[in-house]
Amino acid sequence: MRKLLLITLILLALFGCDKKEEVDAKQLKFFAQVYAEEYLEKNNLYDEKFNYYLYTSTEFDYEYVYDYYLFCEDKCIAEVHLEYTEEPIYDGMSFKWNLGIITGIVIEDIHGDINIGSEKILLNDSIEMNYIKNYEIKKIEISEETITEMEQVAIEQAQIYLAKIDQGNDKFDLIGYVPLFSTYVSKVNKDTLVIEQSNVIDYVLTKNGEPVYIISFNPEDCISADSYDFKNDLNISFSDYENINKLFMFNSGRYEYSNLLLISNNKDLNDICLEKQECITFMTEKVYDKALEIIDSLNELKVIKSW
Repeated sequence: MRKLLLITLILLALFGCDKKEEVDAKQLKFFAQVYAEEYLEKNNLYDEKFNYYLYTSTEFDYEYVYDYYLFCEDKCIAEVHLEYTEEPIYDGMSFKWNLGIITGIVIEDIHGDINIGSEKILLNDSIEMNYIKNYEIKKIEISEETITEMEQVAIEQAQIYLAKIDQGNDKFDLIGYVPLFSTYVSKVNKDTLVIEQSNVIDYVLTKNGEPVYIISFNPEDCISADSYDFKNDLNISFSDYENINKLFMFNSGRYEYSNLLLISNNKDLNDICLEKQECITFMTEKVYDKALEIIDSLNELKVIKSW
């Protein structure tokens, strides 16, 4: 008997610790809600005239699989399927949990019966971010010495680029610097949206007034620059906006995609940039007007060097 008990204890010690830790229901609802909101954002499906709900499934396995159903009023429009895994995930959104991660997919084609549970989560308040009451703007301070160092490296990088192309009679200007801001909900005060300047400083090389090359820095390491060709994803003709003297980039997206806006002292450019977004996140709409206020506190753009 004693020998059997000892074997049982050894087996428990070897295999019992491998049992996956249960995710608490509150945390799961948060994960599912993020996936549901992202799905509505990316597909521009949210209409404030309707109510959106998330229901739990009656077939709920707290160890491996978690299912939720997304409803618009009384119509189910998608299923949010979450899974726990200890395998590495390289694409898409995921959340760290225990020794692995929670990952999920949104399924649009729903077949068979929908076995929804009794719990009903209203998404509208979260989607509209009605809980946000305050805004906090955080800027970084960059010394004149650091700016001078970045400008010198940016000139060198621009010259390397120009040496590889046929300049012809084109006019090139190196313009700087353009800061980047991003936004998030404060971890301390949940009713506050933070608009924070990132450690990304860009210098823009223009060809006859049109951006063609970006030289990007982290001010903490201003000797090292990341250079790349400018991609005009919004198809904006910058030559129409020669009166821009202040400009910054604003990233208000989340997870594997982003909304990168150009904010300037030119309202027409701001409007065009906003209109041409493939999807507008709820956060973008909430902070867009506040982002415009940052312009007043920024230094004017200047031509660092011309060729």
